[in-house]
Amino acid sequence: MSLLAEVESRLTRTRDRLVAALEASGAGQDVDLGDLAEVVEALCRDIVRLPPREGRPLAESLAVLIRGLDELETRLRQLKARASGRGDAVPARAVRAYGRPPGS
Repeated sequence: MSLLAEVESRLTRTRDRLVAALEASGAGQDVDLGDLAEVVEALCRDIVRLPPREGRPLAESLAVLIRGLDELETRLRQLKARASGRGDAVPARAVRAYGRPPGS
């Protein structure tokens, strides 16, 4: 597989992960994108290695990915703000996993 084909495939998989994360966050579900920074860094490194005539057409795909990341960040911040505004400073999931913190 050529580097261009591999990069395009990874871009598609990353976009699909992001779409799934947006859907999950919209439904109030947990989102785990812990390795996303590494994935995006590797994509960027490989895109830079491409000849300009092959890399330039990927700009729109990268822009879509960036807009999706911005939207996800906004949603996750909103969810966090809503969760902290419930009056219960300790989210129920954390209490189930770790128990109530001392003094609560």
